[in-house]
Amino acid sequence: MPYAPILIDENCDNKNDLFLNACTNASFPIQFREQIGYDNNYFFLQTFLEDHFKYHKKEFEYSD
Repeated sequence: MPYAPILIDENCDNKNDLFLNACTNASFPIQFREQIGYDNNYFFLQTFLEDHFKYHKKEFEYSD
């Protein structure tokens, strides 16, 4: 795999279809999660930050 997958969390009101389509067209691996009831503030970032650390730690541990 040429790229490590990335994890994306967005609120439902801020969905970036252009970015998601570009990743799909380029076969760039992503895991996209739509989060309902959040806006883009500190609490949104803080809520999911640990998930991102764990996700990317796992990717670095198993990459060649």
